[in-house]
Amino acid sequence: MSKYVGKQTTPRHHIPYDHEPTKKAHVYGGSIDSYPVHGDYGSVLDCVLDMVDKVATSNGISLEKAMSQVLNDELWSVLPSHQALIIAMLKDEQYG
Repeated sequence: MSKYVGKQTTPRHHIPYDHEPTKKAHVYGGSIDSYPVHGDYGSVLDCVLDMVDKVATSNGISLEKAMSQVLNDELWSVLPSHQALIIAMLKDEQYG
């Protein structure tokens, strides 16, 4: 599941996104989002890009395997479309 947050870009690498992942959960009758503080998801995307690049380069593994390892190790939820975009950016080396 995801929620629309308007067109935004991440602070460091300017990754475009307009949805954030959410989780269905209830605490005392209220729902919980994965990234309750607005803007956290953009920072997570920036970190994922940096970490996937470093893990793939240092371990000599594919970007896809590095993505899976980073998300599993950090327990982050990133939408599949954003995962694909980050991998495409790393392959094209179009980030700053």
